[in-house]
Parts: sequence; C-alpha cells; structure tokens
Amino acid sequence: MNGFDSLPVDVETMRATAARVLADDTGLPTADELETLVLMYRGHLMVLIPEIGRVALGRPEGDADVVAAWAGVGEARRRLDAVGDGGFPREVAHARRLARSVVCLLGHLENLCGRREAFAAHHYPTTQLAASRARTDCRKFLLACGIPVDDDFAEELTLVVDELITNAVTHGRVPGTTGRQVRLTIAHTDGVFRVEVRDTQSDKMPQLKKAGVEDGGGRGLALVDALVSTWGVVSEVIGKTVWAEKAIPAQKPT
Repeated sequence: MNGFDSLPVDVETMRATAARVLADDTGLPTADELETLVLMYRGHLMVLIPEIGRVALGRPEGDADVVAAWAGVGEARRRLDAVGDGGFPREVAHARRLARSVVCLLGHLENLCGRREAFAAHHYPTTQLAASRARTDCRKFLLACGIPVDDDFAEELTLVVDELITNAVTHGRVPGTTGRQVRLTIAHTDGVFRVEVRDTQSDKMPQLKKAGVEDGGGRGLALVDALVSTWGVVSEVIGKTVWAEKAIPAQKPT
C-alpha cells in the first residue's frame, strides 16, 4: 500500500469542485454558490497543505518533486491570505485562483504518492485550430502535474508546444492530404518535461537559423532553442519527430 491509499482526501470530489469555476463549458456560478465554493476551496487547501507535508516526510533532501510541491504550497498559502473583495468579477477571479491551487496541490500529492499522470498523447488535423487545441491540452497536463497554468515554466512550455505544432502544421503537412496528421506527446519524468511533435513530411527537416529583420517568420525554432534545455529532430519511416526537453528550475521551499 502506498501513501496515496491512506490519504484522507477525496481527490475526485476536490477536482470536480475545482472544475466548477475552471472548466470552459460551465457558466458562472451565482453569488451564493460562489461564496460556498470559495469556502470549499479554502477547506480543501487547508487539508491538502499539511497532507503534502506528511507525505513529503522521509523523502531525500533536495528531492525535485518535494521542492516543487513546497513551491505550490507557498503559492496556495499566499492565495489563502488574499481577500477577493471588490465585486462579483473579482470574487470569481479569486475563486479561480484558489481552485487552481487545489488542482495544483492535488497533482503534487498524487505525484509524491506515485499516482500522477506522467504521459499524454493527442492528435490534431493540420489546420490553424491545432495550435490552440495543443496549448489547451498542454495546460491541462501541466495542471494535472501540479504546475499552475500562470507559472512562468508553464507559460514557456506552452509556448514551445505552440511553436512546434505551428511549424508542423505549416511546414509538415503533405500537400493534397487531410486528416489527423500531427501528433503531440508530453511526458514528465523526474522534473523534466519532454514534448514530441510528429508530422508526416519527411523531406523538410527543421533547421535553426537566424531570421533577418525583414523576415516574416523563421524565429520559431530560435525561440524554442532559447526556452528549452535541449531539442532535436528524429527521422521516422514516414515523417519526422521534433522533440524538446525542459527541466523544472530548482526552487527553494516556501
């Protein structure tokens, strides 16, 4: 039995409650419901914070997952101390920040207990909508891994995904073909996120080059190169895979 089995936490209920203000397909809660939700989120966080401390006991000093979890705890505490006063829109924004911290800490807790999702794969058609959908999927995966979507790391990794998918849709499509031809995979192992984007075009290999002032494009890979730890290209039997890895920066526990 691992630590997760003994947690006094209803993970699914907490995640479903947080989705009430975070999901794209739900309307705004009423003022009374919002007040109740805020109280629930605060209660969830007050349970999750000490639980993370309990589970983290005995882990090696400097453990990357523990350090990341304590960073999330610090952010959650700051949000608990904040007051969402100033009208309904600000109350909604405050509730969403608390809900994001709930989902974030759940991700850290599941990770520390060996139950966090560590891999995701998605397929997209070669259309302009692919990049938007990939950004959304990347943010969902990061949030499930305990990384807040407004964190600098999350924003940078999402930008990397956006650039790689955009390049695949723009340059990796086989003319005259349709269908789901771009595949995105995201994996997380020991504090390192690996992104892979595969397309079906074999004769156009991406190259890092310096775009001129007058160039309308060409800066995508330069941006990726600046944001990630390492990246590369692998030729496939059909098409190619562009991959990039980005490590979570070391942070001091709060």
